[in-house]
Amino acid sequence: MPRPLTTKEVAERLGVPYSTVTWRVRKGHLPFAVRLPNSGAYLFDPDVIDRIAEGETCKG
Repeated sequence: MPRPLTTKEVAERLGVPYSTVTWRVRKGHLPFAVRLPNSGAYLFDPDVIDRIAEGETCKG
């Protein structure tokens, strides 16, 4: 598996604000690979994010 993406990298790939990525994760609309226990940061599978980017316009 390629290196997981950060929330900031996902926002850039999808062309949306950082806050939209976190909102979509909290609402269950965007799958994440893991949540880091100490910081609470999300990491995402780049293959999943690329499929979403190709098949969906993720605006606001």
